[in-house]
Amino acid sequence: MTHACTDCAREDKLYERGRCERCALQRRTGELLRAGGQQIPTALVGVHDAIINTDTPRSALNWLRQGAGARLLADLATGDLPCTHQALDAHPQARAADYLRHMLVAAGALPARDEALVRLESWVSSTLLDELTNPEHRRLLQAYATWRVLRRLRRRAADKPQVRTATSYPRTQLLTARRFLTWLDQQGLALRECRQAHVDDWLTDGPAGYSVRDFLLWAAEHHHSPQLLVPTLGRTTGTAIDGDQRWTLLARLLHDDTLDLTDRVAGSLLLCYGQQLSHIAVMTTDQVHRHHERVTVRFGTCDITVPGPETPEGTGPDTPSRSPTRQLQNRTNSPEGASRPRAIRRDWNTADYQYQPRHEPRSHRRAARAPLDGHDPALRQDRESHRR
Repeated sequence: MTHACTDCAREDKLYERGRCERCALQRRTGELLRAGGQQIPTALVGVHDAIINTDTPRSALNWLRQGAGARLLADLATGDLPCTHQALDAHPQARAADYLRHMLVAAGALPARDEALVRLESWVSSTLLDELTNPEHRRLLQAYATWRVLRRLRRRAADKPQVRTATSYPRTQLLTARRFLTWLDQQGLALRECRQAHVDDWLTDGPAGYSVRDFLLWAAEHHHSPQLLVPTLGRTTGTAIDGDQRWTLLARLLHDDTLDLTDRVAGSLLLCYGQQLSHIAVMTTDQVHRHHERVTVRFGTCDITVPGPETPEGTGPDTPSRSPTRQLQNRTNSPEGASRPRAIRRDWNTADYQYQPRHEPRSHRRAARAPLDGHDPALRQDRESHRR
């Protein structure tokens, strides 16, 4: 049963006190952010607009009523909680504070920052040294983390700003250095007393120990240890698939609506253009360009024309559409969670896609030469079979 909303006069299911869901959301959001005053704080106007314009007003109403982040937002409106990254970092409700942080950054109330780098810095200062008891080794690991690993990451983030700095391997390097120093303690050795024979013994445990190489190079450069050799491991590449398998997988990604749209787009970019997941996961709509008669996608410095010999009725080049790469951008920047390569890989494995990366340093240039156009016989055959 529907009635006319008392605020907007639109006929709809009423949510509360004669108001529809959207009008109820607008009223509650305004009450929360005004905090008893007459005006919404200027810094929070963008947050207010984002909430009331959501596509799912009922979910937003539930969040305002029950979400821990909504209570923090109310504290921001009253001034009890400063609108700074530092205040949110120190808040005991870390998940709620992190969710709210994403909202504030998206609305322009907080400046954007590299969250992956900040999390690594926090982990180094709070957790990294916990398992080390030797004071000298604790000092060395702290110095290595500060002046080698974090310094290198900060420089890289400043030189080539990205949505997220890759911190997985640097964390692995720090963990391996900690395990190595713990192992030396168990052997009754200080790092300065370590010799090549000890390193060789350490490496017999398997490939996981080889990432200590950077730490030992740093230690030797700063005269904390003698020169110690850790050989470079060869890269392990995935098993290549043949052309028939490739087109079968691509056909499923193009037509299987049961798969998540983000995973379908990412998989299609991987199969068509051979891009690394770490590149795909941080793609934005700025890399997709609509021209009068074609669509291009930018990989690195290369603009790749997306083949489209068949245009569905009613979707010309001037027709607004929802770019599928926006899904990647949304999951990267949204409070719900970042779209990391490992998350996409996990989804693929669940859907029976087995992904193992192959090293390809020139994937952008190779993509520009990919024979994926309207004359590709394999693609044309796939389209014909699905049309039938």
